[in-house]
Amino acid sequence: MLTIDELESLLFVAGEDGVSIATIADVAGISEQVVQKLSTELQSICESSSRPYILVTTKGSLSLITKSKYSDVIARVRVQIDKQPLTKSHVEVLSVLLYNGPTTKTNIDAYRGVNSGQALRSLALRGMVEKVGTSHGSTVFQASQDVLHMLGVTSNEDLPQYKRLQELLRTVDSKTE
Repeated sequence: MLTIDELESLLFVAGEDGVSIATIADVAGISEQVVQKLSTELQSICESSSRPYILVTTKGSLSLITKSKYSDVIARVRVQIDKQPLTKSHVEVLSVLLYNGPTTKTNIDAYRGVNSGQALRSLALRGMVEKVGTSHGSTVFQASQDVLHMLGVTSNEDLPQYKRLQELLRTVDSKTE
């Protein structure tokens, strides 16, 4: 049986995209009605406690979002994050998105061989990555127009070696199918 603490932990890790009630029910081996009941209890706890976030239900998904009273401090932290240099992980994720995007986190992870969640979140906070839809239930990401402008190009096709890399990717993909 899923506990309220487990639900809260799961939603905290899921980030702003949240998790569908159906997925939580399936993973926990419980009914959607039980997940609904737990989410109602968690929502009540969040609203009546000093937690800095609230539980939101949108289109059958649950997510935790920070309370609006913390927006000033979050904005100040984001300014500091933007001042930090990009890490190797950031550059790798941007490269995958620029040369093989838009794509899902799962595909980015497969190219890199490691979890890219933190790098994606950080790049999204900087406005360098944006969500552009879903594919088979997974969020699809792409590099933002701001990134292209920073690189001095107007489209991905203008990137160095873009056409050559596309041909190589097609060759690799055809061999793995």
